[in-house]
Amino acid sequence: MSRIVISYWNCVNSCLAGGVQQHRQVWPSAIWSEGSEEEFLKESPADGEAILKGLQSIFQEQGMTESVHTWQDHGYLATYTNKNGSFANLRIYPHGLVLLDLQSYDTDTQGKQETDRLLNKIEEKMKELSQDSTGRVKRLPPIVRGGAIDRYWPTADGRLVEYDIDEVVYDEDSPYQNIKILHSKQFGNILILSGDVNLAESDVAYTRAIMGSGKEDYTGKDVLILGGGDGGILCEIVKLKPKMVTMVEISFTVLIEDCIPVLKRYAKEGREFDYVINDLTAVPISTSPEEDQKSKAVFFAKDYPKDITAYILSSHSVRVEI
Repeated sequence: MSRIVISYWNCVNSCLAGGVQQHRQVWPSAIWSEGSEEEFLKESPADGEAILKGLQSIFQEQGMTESVHTWQDHGYLATYTNKNGSFANLRIYPHGLVLLDLQSYDTDTQGKQETDRLLNKIEEKMKELSQDSTGRVKRLPPIVRGGAIDRYWPTADGRLVEYDIDEVVYDEDSPYQNIKILHSKQFGNILILSGDVNLAESDVAYTRAIMGSGKEDYTGKDVLILGGGDGGILCEIVKLKPKMVTMVEISFTVLIEDCIPVLKRYAKEGREFDYVINDLTAVPISTSPEEDQKSKAVFFAKDYPKDITAYILSSHSVRVEI
């Protein structure tokens, strides 16, 4: 089964704070950037010559110059360049995979419209070429580079997610991590710690689930929160009129301090809590590799907060963990 992928790369102007200076980013060598992508799958191997011939007139209409490289066992590579700096790479593999990457620096609406018209023509031609075979054509939205605000954040398993970020609310380094708060039109403020998207204002259901989904009565109770640096649990729990809320977080910029020594101190002092809510990170963090290994050992050994909290829970207390 063969596949044709068409992607469109674009770079845009970005204005720095105060609107005084404009920054233009030169395209690095990459796989994707402002991208529209189309996929074409068919049963038979790709006909490289037919595809080259079918798309040739479209690029010629744009004033683009063609350069073709061929390999006996590895298919074709065609490069199309334009006087305005935009270019396209068409890669045709013998087993059927066809890739078309278009890079363009669009600084105005007219440039974007011209690029969109070109992509529409390519998409229609690809559909025409696939009529005689079982296939599909799919066009993905563009990926923009060079913007003033980074809208793309990878997931833990390597997938790229684009958010509708319109403002950097906060961006500073603590002794433990980089802390960003970005505003999204859809999700509200988003907390990002060292590149890892943690929580957004829209995740209130997650926060309430940690608190017991309304099944627990916090009125007049003494509550200890381990972690929870995003402030979501604290924000919600104070609405339920507890007697006292203590929050312990490793990063002072996010909140207070490492919970393990605090828990040990509370246990030694005989201090008790009605509720202990565990909202810690999945893997401990520290300021050095050596400390990081040590903290991981403590985290997964018997000193893990789960065991220490047994000494600070009152007789009618509840421990809540994510």
